[in-house]
Amino acid sequence: MRQKLTVATESNTDIRHGERGAALITVLLISMLVLAGSGALLLTTTMSATNAISATDEIQAYYAAEAGLQSALNVLRGNVAPHPNDGTKINFKNAINVGTSNNPSSGVAQLSRWLVYNYPTNTPDRVTLSPNYSLADGMAYSIAGISDPDNTSRVVYSTSGSFNSPAGMGTVSVIYTPQSSLDITTNGTTTLGTIAFSNVKNSTSIDFSTTALTFTLQITESAPLPPGSSSPISVSIKGTFSGIITSTSSIVSLNFNNQSVEIPGVGTLFTVPSTISVPVNGTVTTIPTAVSTAEPGRLVVKTVGFGPHGASKNLQMMISRFGINYDPPATFVIRGAGNDSTTASTVSIGSSANYVYSGVDAALGNPLPAFLVTTDPDYTTLSTLKSNNPTGVQGDPSGLTPILKEVTLPANLTALPTWLQTTSDPVLGARAFVNQLRQAAQQQFSGCTSGHDATCDRYFNTAAGESAPTDFGATTTDGLFTFVDGDVSLPSSGGKGLLVVTGTLSMSGSQTFEGLVLVLGGGSLDRSGGGNGTSLGAFGVAKFGGTGDFLAPSFTSSGSGTSTLQLDRSKVKTALRLGGIPVLCVSEF
Repeated sequence: MRQKLTVATESNTDIRHGERGAALITVLLISMLVLAGSGALLLTTTMSATNAISATDEIQAYYAAEAGLQSALNVLRGNVAPHPNDGTKINFKNAINVGTSNNPSSGVAQLSRWLVYNYPTNTPDRVTLSPNYSLADGMAYSIAGISDPDNTSRVVYSTSGSFNSPAGMGTVSVIYTPQSSLDITTNGTTTLGTIAFSNVKNSTSIDFSTTALTFTLQITESAPLPPGSSSPISVSIKGTFSGIITSTSSIVSLNFNNQSVEIPGVGTLFTVPSTISVPVNGTVTTIPTAVSTAEPGRLVVKTVGFGPHGASKNLQMMISRFGINYDPPATFVIRGAGNDSTTASTVSIGSSANYVYSGVDAALGNPLPAFLVTTDPDYTTLSTLKSNNPTGVQGDPSGLTPILKEVTLPANLTALPTWLQTTSDPVLGARAFVNQLRQAAQQQFSGCTSGHDATCDRYFNTAAGESAPTDFGATTTDGLFTFVDGDVSLPSSGGKGLLVVTGTLSMSGSQTFEGLVLVLGGGSLDRSGGGNGTSLGAFGVAKFGGTGDFLAPSFTSSGSGTSTLQLDRSKVKTALRLGGIPVLCVSEF
């Protein structure tokens, strides 16, 4: 009998029974990965959008800060009337002083007398740039402060003095006690030392009209100094005694020839009385002085720009008061040929006794030489011309400064302005300086009917056939910047401001100019004819070509009359402002 063999096998259902839920777990895992990826993508998208918004806000804040710098620069360049219009004149000193910079006078200097701070309404501290500005939307800026990097409000000075030794003083002596180093931080009245007589007796008899007793007072300023300089600067004024000593009860006078003296290159002004009464009985007499701090030569202006959603940006700029730097070493500077001091220039100052060249500052600053030359032949020529016309060349009336001065080259080359020391330096040389002035004139405009273009700029190329200027600024308040490439004649109305001529400048004795005249390149200035005009400011002449060193310039005067060229530092400073207020650097802070 056959038996049936049965083999037990597990069904497929039974085999997969242990795999129940695996698909669900897989789906859940995949879903979690997809969810995580979606979340990351959503987060990245959100962050990107937020970052984009924040970046836009910061960019707007940056632009607002830049607008603040430009607005401040526009004010400092004199293009904005004060608000309210109270007549306050902008200058670097008024800009940095809270009392003259702000209206009302409070906080830090922020030019609120010129800029309209209108947000928030009750205590405005921002100038809005967007309509309906709010903290969440729009742009605004604020001037965060204006500072003087050279600290010109702090003056540190000391004095020294000496007397001559005239015969007839006998045993009487005069003692000067100098002022030791003194540090003042605001304008004020202080002293320049003291003077006292000793050994005067009732039998003493001294008449200072015949016994000439003079006193030389030297003021040395150690701060502030011109940028880049570390050497103290000294200036002198001279006094003479008048009166008669007959007893110990006598009182004599010390008379100063100049009542003010300015520190060259800085502008600090020391003013003294014209006369000081000095008892001779041993009483110590103080020499008082009023010290007027200089207008800063540079400023640092800080602004904060505000954008939407609380974004802010801080910017600062350093600016210079003058587009060009020139502190005249004399009324008339004649830069001779080369540095060998052997080549003569063409120089003639006229023969009329009333044809005057004066280094006495019409602005009451310390007097300078009437002429400064750089070659021995030129010095000899001017000395001879002066001997033939003794009243025609005037300098420091106290005799401390020669009426003619020679800068011996090359040993004393640094006594000249940097742009008269060399022709070839690509930044500081004479050719670079002229090109700088040429470019600046092309950015100056006057009399434009619509917009600013070359038809109304202050650059005139007569050498290329262009018309000469008809207006040299004679009727304007501060004058005009006029640059002429080529030859030009000053009109009968004269001129005012800054005049640069690269060819020959012709003017008659009756034509006057107020400001700074530079004849550079062609180096020829010709004055002819009679007249009685008085030109105030300073003049400079130098000749050079497109290559090579300085050449011999020409300055000739002829005719009769009472024409005068006189130093006036205030006119020069006004002219220098016309060169523009340049921005030296900009940075974040």
